Amino acid sequence: MRLRGFGVLLYLLGLSYGAVALAIKALGYRMSKTSVYLAVQEAAQPVPGMRQMGVFGGMCKAVLGADVTSVRCKGRWL
Repeated sequence: MRLRGFGVLLYLLGLSYGAVALAIKALGYRMSKTSVYLAVQEAAQPVPGMRQMGVFGGMCKAVLGADVTSVRCKGRWL
């Protein structure tokens, strides 16, 4: 139970499910990404009325993303 709670804590601190699984493995324990996901979902279950709009209500911002990845093929940048 403590291990699952620790996994949820690491996830809430910003680690991905895979990173949480790797961190726990580095401590000598085993927990898969799926187990971390299920623990997070179970921990969020008892929070009544928890919705994204309730948490972030009114904080909508327009966002623009760009991918500047390029590759070199036969001497030309694509």
